[in-house]
Formats: sequence, C-alpha cells, structure tokens
Amino acid sequence: MKKVLKTLFQPYHWLEKWDTKKHLIPTGGIVSSFFFIAAISNKIWKFPYFYLFFISFSLLLMCAVVVETKFTKMMNEVRALTLNEEGLGKANTSLTRFELTSWTGAIALFVATVFSVGGLYMFGAKPSPTLILCMVLFIATVYLSIVGYVQYILLFVYIVRAGNDKNDYKHISNMVAGKLPAEVDWLHMLTSITHFYRAIFFTVGTFYILAFWLYCNAPDFLALSNHWVSFLLWGIITAAIVVVFPVISIIEYYYIKRIVKKVKTSYLSKIKKDLAKNAGQGKTAVERTILNQLFSTSILSSPDYPIRNLPGLVYTFLVAFLNLAGSVDSLMQLGDRIF
Repeated sequence: MKKVLKTLFQPYHWLEKWDTKKHLIPTGGIVSSFFFIAAISNKIWKFPYFYLFFISFSLLLMCAVVVETKFTKMMNEVRALTLNEEGLGKANTSLTRFELTSWTGAIALFVATVFSVGGLYMFGAKPSPTLILCMVLFIATVYLSIVGYVQYILLFVYIVRAGNDKNDYKHISNMVAGKLPAEVDWLHMLTSITHFYRAIFFTVGTFYILAFWLYCNAPDFLALSNHWVSFLLWGIITAAIVVVFPVISIIEYYYIKRIVKKVKTSYLSKIKKDLAKNAGQGKTAVERTILNQLFSTSILSSPDYPIRNLPGLVYTFLVAFLNLAGSVDSLMQLGDRIF
C-alpha cells in the first residue's frame, strides 16, 4: 500500500526509472486488455461514443507517459550539466525539493477527482459497469495529464529562478568553450524542453477543450450543460489552458533571453580578468583594449535566444487562438442557456 501511495503521490520516482523501449509494449498490452474488457461490457451496457472515447483517451494516456518520461530525463541532464554552477543553484535546489514532495501527485489526483465528480454530476445517461470502466480510464488519463501540467509549471519556475539568480556563472570558460553564449549545452537543452512541452500541451489543451465540448453538446451523453457545474469546469479549463499557457510562454521567452544575457555578462567579465592577468606577457594596454573590444563586440552581437523555431511558434499561436475562440464560444453558449 505504501508503495502504491508513493507511486501516485511522487510520480517523479517511477518516471525517472521508466524505460520507454522496455515498458511501453507491456503497458500497451495492459491498456489493450482493459479496452477488451470494457468493449465486452459495452456490448451489454452501452456507453455513448465508447470507441471514440476509449481510443482517444488511451492514446493520450500512453503519450503522456512517454512525454513526461522524456521531460524527467532531460531535466536530469540539465541538472547534471549545471551541478556545480552557482548561477543555477537556486533553480536546481527548488526543483529537486518539489520533486521529493507529494504535491505533484496530490494536485493531479485532486484535479482528476474534481473533473470526475463534476462530469458524473452532469451525466444524464444511465450509470453502468461500462461507465465505471470508462471513468477509470478517464481518471488515469487526467491524472497523468495534470502531472505533465505540473511539470510545465515547474519548468517555468525553474527558468524564472535561473533568470533571477544574481550569482555569476563560475565555470564560464568550460561552459562556452567553442560555443556562443546562446549555444551552451544546458541552455540549448532547456530551450528545447520549453519548445517541446509548449507544443505538446497546447495540443493536449485543445484535445480537452474539444472533449469537454463534445461531452456538453453531444445528445447521447444527456449532460446537464446548463448547470453551474458545467460553468465551473469550463472556467477551470479556460483559466488553466487558454490563459495560463500563453502567459507562461511569453514569460519563458523573456527569461531565457535574460539567462543568455547573464551568460554573456559572465563571459565578458571572465575575458576582462584574463586580459588583465596577461598584462605582463607582451601585450600593451592598447592591444588589451582592442582585444577586449573585439571579444565584447563578438559576444554582445551574438544571438540572444538559443533556438529559433518559427514553424513551432506559428503553430503555438494558432492553437492558442483556436483554444481561446473555442472556450469563449462555449462559455457564451453556456451563459445563454443559464440566463
């Protein structure tokens, strides 16, 4: 029992150990077996849009495990690359401390419970064993989705704390060796994670908006879409997906540029110190000044953002716009029904 609770409340531990090549096929087998049992049940006790529901949520569940495993392993690599770096000490410490707590699992279970209870409260069709099996899949999928959402928030907090850390980067020569400041390994990897997770969760957000819209409007569900619970759940979806995601994306972009600027500043400071040390090695003051200006110009004019991804940016803003339009339209329809 203790192991089960730890798995639920501290998902970081099993995500860290998860091997996609080794575990994905067995997990797929379990999900397929569960689907087979539910399909037999559905022959007797019908559930509206059973196959659409089960296939889409099963795929989302499998994708969530793969994506969250990738995030966990990539963030571990970032921490390994910056283990002794004072300029990232606060960010690394806060992330590690949160992962060791039970908050991620608690938040995920709470949200999954809220949407499960709220959805059942709205459900107008007849309860059945098939409904119970579908709810098990729904709770598991929402739980994993919220774990990913919490990871996205943690990534945001990590970047902000790294950008606000006042400590300089102490091992700057090794860090920037043969690279421009924006090409530093850990910074490049951190930016890759933000782009990857942004695209994934804007897409997942669209899925949940479409799924809840279908649940509220498809006639076979007989959902009480004019009830205050529907308004509450739509409000949560709108705030968490439509509002928070774009705001986080904009702030992340600003703070990554701020981190690059701090790398540049630390590098220039190191160059000045090195030139001062070489003052007695045949270089005149004029030569040192010229070298300093050349290095400074080269570094300051270098890119201020690690990865330029125009197609990904266009896709993100397009999906964000569609999410906003869909949520506003649904809330307006809901308002018309209530008032």
